[in-house]
Amino acid sequence: YRRATDHAPACILSADAAEGRIFDANGVAERLLGFPRATLVGRRLEDLLPPAERSRAEGLWKAARERGHASRDDLHLITSDDRPIPVFVNVGFIEYGDRRWLQLICVDLTERKLLESQLIQSEKMAAIGQLAAGLAHELRNPLAIVMNALFDLRALLEPSGPDVAEDIRIAEEEITRAQSIIKNLLEFSRESGAEVEPVDVNELFTRTIQLMQKYIENSGVRVKTDLAPIPPCVANLNALRHIL
Repeated sequence: YRRATDHAPACILSADAAEGRIFDANGVAERLLGFPRATLVGRRLEDLLPPAERSRAEGLWKAARERGHASRDDLHLITSDDRPIPVFVNVGFIEYGDRRWLQLICVDLTERKLLESQLIQSEKMAAIGQLAAGLAHELRNPLAIVMNALFDLRALLEPSGPDVAEDIRIAEEEITRAQSIIKNLLEFSRESGAEVEPVDVNELFTRTIQLMQKYIENSGVRVKTDLAPIPPCVANLNALRHIL
């Protein structure tokens, strides 16, 4: 029995059903909680739980005593260094002769919670990407109209002097830069298949830096590029863009 429980892939605690005092713990419980078995024995189950969760845990023990078993996935166990570990707890009520006890099988959910958090963040970023792509589509037409208006304005005001012409040139350059950023954003948000094609890595890198320029500046980072001439690289364009 000891070998079987010590090699089980989960923390196992056995406690008296009446008082909730632990009388046995397996090796996984020792490693997970950082307490030796001798220290765990005699402690109350509620001592291993955060105070805010003890009423929920008591309801779990009660349900197990009434139905024979019960489980929850929203509890934590406190380690020897006061670190809460999220666990899935399955409780069984066992009767053997005149003895009655609770057997807790606790599965560490730390990795699962981390993966869930990463998945939620990934979904948020995907939603932001879709929103940004929609905004980029909406901005393209107004910018094109403004650019055409500047072209007409240049023709009308050309004789007015070099200062006016310079102002129009600056406005055209800024609109061209905005259009380039929008184009990069749309390409960045486009779904990527498995197709490969010749890619100019230097151009892709330059356009990616342009897209990220504001974020880079706000982070206090200065990027200096020294791009050597290299031949096209056969790759998936969008995948390589995401890597950069």
